[in-house]
Amino acid sequence: MLLPTLSNNCTSIIAFEQLLLKVLVEKTYKTINSYNIKFDTMNIGSAIKSIRKKLSITQYELAEKCDLSQTSLSQIETGIKRPSQRTISKVCAVLDIPESIIYIVAMQETDVPPSKKGVYELVYPSIKSLALQMVSSEHMDLVTTKND
Repeated sequence: MLLPTLSNNCTSIIAFEQLLLKVLVEKTYKTINSYNIKFDTMNIGSAIKSIRKKLSITQYELAEKCDLSQTSLSQIETGIKRPSQRTISKVCAVLDIPESIIYIVAMQETDVPPSKKGVYELVYPSIKSLALQMVSSEHMDLVTTKND
């Protein structure tokens, strides 16, 4: 009887992760910030780059769709320049993803208060994986046709 129990536990864990991701995705910057996550250290540029590469979009294509120079997008992706909230919104609109996906992917251990590190280490890898699963090559058609 161990197999059905194990199967039920796995299903419960997956359901919990999906629910947790849904809650995170539905939260805004202010709500996430209320958990004392330090967005000033969060690597938003790296998250944008990861998602852009996952969608097989060139830096030039994304910059053009977002009305940014390629140089500006490059500086954002390498961490030289911090994107404004308006730029993050534009990028997310072009990529057709919720802004919270960018924040989830950008989160680093240093962004989490020490009192929350245990929970972070336990659930963050799964949450990040689920967030990246929401970004798929299916979006590629949307991105290449949007604003054309």
